[in-house]
Amino acid sequence: MNLVRIYSDRKINGISTFYKVPENYEKARKMLNRCLSEAIFANKVLLVEGPSEYMLFSKVLAIVHPFYEADGTYILPVDGIGFQMYISILDELEIFNAIRTDNDLRAVKGKGTYSVLGFSRCNKYIGKELLPTEQIQENSIAAKRALYNANIKTLDKIRGEYSIFLSKVDLENDLDEVMHDRLLTLLGETSPVDYLQDSKHYHMVKLIEKLSDTDCRTIYNHYNFACLNDNRTHKVVAAITFTIKAAQEIKDRLSVDITQHFIGTNNSFVIEEIIKPFMKDVYGSDYDIDMSTDYSREAKVKTFQDAINKIKNEGVLYSTPTKNLHYFDLVMIMQE
Repeated sequence: MNLVRIYSDRKINGISTFYKVPENYEKARKMLNRCLSEAIFANKVLLVEGPSEYMLFSKVLAIVHPFYEADGTYILPVDGIGFQMYISILDELEIFNAIRTDNDLRAVKGKGTYSVLGFSRCNKYIGKELLPTEQIQENSIAAKRALYNANIKTLDKIRGEYSIFLSKVDLENDLDEVMHDRLLTLLGETSPVDYLQDSKHYHMVKLIEKLSDTDCRTIYNHYNFACLNDNRTHKVVAAITFTIKAAQEIKDRLSVDITQHFIGTNNSFVIEEIIKPFMKDVYGSDYDIDMSTDYSREAKVKTFQDAINKIKNEGVLYSTPTKNLHYFDLVMIMQE
């Protein structure tokens, strides 16, 4: 099968690759083809092991970033650990992909030890041995967490450089670590992990139905599920108005989560999205500070330089007699 991807980046570009379904995928040919046929339209693909991850992550992203699919993010369950075929094709098509996989251990026959299967899988996808592969003596939740914590610096490096996110244990145990008490309340079970791992598909559906928006944001922002954060788009909407009243009316009319987007006046956009984040890059580290604003009459400064000095010395953006024009003067200087 020949896959051709045509996309627009100011000008029309195209890239293609050829793939043949391997023999060991013959039984899953339809699924492989279906997933790829959807993934090649994405800008970012998060590869996960199975339907439980797919359902939970879809729910979380739908709350935290409602436009994630429209912005080109796709969650692809590989139905096990068969990531390699997908990775190869997505890489050839230059589609960014991230992986989340479990910290599996496997018994070594006749030895009473366990191979670090999750670590070996990460090394394989990276193409070099960054993680240790020595066998360990115990197969338990505690042993997996200890193994992870002993190598957390390397695992964080792998996250940042290769977008491979190894679980501390697995989906259910990682989720339980994030919100154990909340799961007890939602599920009414004494052992949320056992409940979620039994009849996994059905019980995950029951959990998802009960998750609140706050629950979803808690999951999204936690270290254990940083793959969701890594996979997010940086495209946002900016609705810029002349008046505070108009900005508030837009917010009131919207029924979606707008926490990732900007809605406000031209003054507030200049201050919050340009001056505060980037002033230090123009004026130096003295301006790498938390700034507040003061629009009161008593706080007005006479000159542009006075305003700059006030920012440095007091951490406050003051207005000028000329209707705050120094904010825009500052932005013009920062652009030069």
